[in-house]
Amino acid sequence: MPSSTPGAPAFLALALALSLSLCVSASPVPFLNATNEFFERFPPHALGKRGKCMGIDMRGGGGNAAAPDYYGKICHNQVTYPSAYTYDTTKAVVTATTNVNADGKVHATGKGVAKGANKWTCDHILELQILGDIIGDSGSKSSSSTSVCAIATAADTAKIDNIKSIINSVDNLSFFETEIEKIKGAATVDFVAKKTLPGIVHSPVLKRPSKELEWMAFDDYLVTTKSRTLKVARAIDAAIQADFSSADHGVEALWQSYMNEVAKVARAAKTSVQADVKKLQPPPCPPSGSGSTTRRSLTLLARFVDFGDALLRRAGVKTKPKTPGPVSCPLPKKGTTPTKPPVKPKTPTRPKPKTPTKPKTPTKPKTPTKPKTPVKPKPKTPVKPKPKPKTPTKPSRPVKPKPKAPVKPKSKPKTTKPKPRPVPKTTKPKAKPKPRPAPRPKARPHPAPKGKRPRGLEIE
Repeated sequence: MPSSTPGAPAFLALALALSLSLCVSASPVPFLNATNEFFERFPPHALGKRGKCMGIDMRGGGGNAAAPDYYGKICHNQVTYPSAYTYDTTKAVVTATTNVNADGKVHATGKGVAKGANKWTCDHILELQILGDIIGDSGSKSSSSTSVCAIATAADTAKIDNIKSIINSVDNLSFFETEIEKIKGAATVDFVAKKTLPGIVHSPVLKRPSKELEWMAFDDYLVTTKSRTLKVARAIDAAIQADFSSADHGVEALWQSYMNEVAKVARAAKTSVQADVKKLQPPPCPPSGSGSTTRRSLTLLARFVDFGDALLRRAGVKTKPKTPGPVSCPLPKKGTTPTKPPVKPKTPTRPKPKTPTKPKTPTKPKTPTKPKTPVKPKPKTPVKPKPKPKTPTKPSRPVKPKPKAPVKPKSKPKTTKPKPRPVPKTTKPKAKPKPRPAPRPKARPHPAPKGKRPRGLEIE
């Protein structure tokens, strides 16, 4: 009879949850919690690679964490190689400060590092789907009649177990960042189907596009563990040739082709990231002391805007938060002159070795020539100097005669204007200047009456 208590269904659900948690805590493998065990037992691409050959699951322990040959135990307990290869997923977003060479690489931990709360997945580095495509297990789409699984019989169980032990060995198992491992699994499915990778593959489990830096980290992981995976691939091919001589082999060749395809896409992703970083970076600052007027005015305008926002905030008006833009260049100090970039010193060029020249053949001595008679220079005709015109002297004032001995005053000579200098003509010879006329005789003064001064000079 059903209970009439309204809280009974909720109580039963709570009791069921507690019993399940107790069952998990009583697991024979205490180092696995429920969440991590789920990811290790059923990774995103597990259903695509859980192939069987003659009824044998090629995954260690068949995915059962309680099985003695469970492959997850090797990831937890091995101390031969680094415990995990990690990646900082926050570095996958391209920004102006992205370091393309460093932000697309994985980082190896030390040996014997506990998983703890890290998001790691125990990964088959050489994927089981690569092996399944060669041996033709039930999880593959291979229809070859000469594959291992096609020609094997019930008596070949031990031989198939040998191949299984190689793919699940410590050389091929490592903890790997879970999100990158999901991209790796999706890329393997795509490659096995097409035998090529035209571009970045997106994992449907992530429910988002794969980032270019994540793909670069995925490629770096394969490069870092390449020696280990090639060792495993060669060992599998040798086992197939030894136990199934007529069966198909070529795990190493298919795995090498897979790594080459991943590397090709990673190179294209790196080129794209470098271009994006350049677009996000601010333009380079001019050399110190050569700040442009435009940059200075824009900086002053930004300061005024900030000052206005501060006043509005003080008045209680809410302003929109500003998104941080690219860092502006510092303004040059006052009084500084623009400095020219340093000139690289030219590399000294080595002088070319001179080729030895052939000695010149001796020439015949020249016959002495007769000395030329010296030519006497023609005597130059003497040029007569031009007479300089005399400047007229100023007439002196008459000297007053003393009363005892009166002196006759001198008459003022008439000043004659000098005649203009004749302009010499080029065709006619220069005319000689005319002689000046003789000066007139001095006037004889009459004796002045006594007691009176002479008023003037009388000229006869």
